[in-house]
Amino acid sequence: RLTNDSRATVSVLYCFDKTLNSTTMVSLRTTTVGFPRTGPKREMKMALEKYWGNKITKEELLGVSDKVALQSLKDQEAAGVSLIGVGDHTLYDHVLDWSERFGLTCSRVRAAGLVGLDAYFTQARGRDGVPALDMTK
Repeated sequence: RLTNDSRATVSVLYCFDKTLNSTTMVSLRTTTVGFPRTGPKREMKMALEKYWGNKITKEELLGVSDKVALQSLKDQEAAGVSLIGVGDHTLYDHVLDWSERFGLTCSRVRAAGLVGLDAYFTQARGRDGVPALDMTK
């Protein structure tokens, strides 16, 4: 039987041990892998489309991103997740994020003089004269 101990956010599993003819309590720690990062109402997707359509600013896009990321952490904490992963939120693609973190900007994007979000989204989506990266799975 699984129960939730809200004080320690640790799930407790009660097991019946046949050899000892007794019940044993075992603590379990929980974690999440790949928690949804678009927001409960797809806020990130809508903000991205507005940004790409020049309907919101970079600051507004980043504001939505921060709000969605923080809400994801709060939702996991409220659900009693013991080990909450960090660094998995993305504006568009988590593999592209790590490429950027390691300074692996595509040479054709660098040659076009693009930096920041312009470089990031050009690698993902392309733009006139600069084709997107091959981001197939």
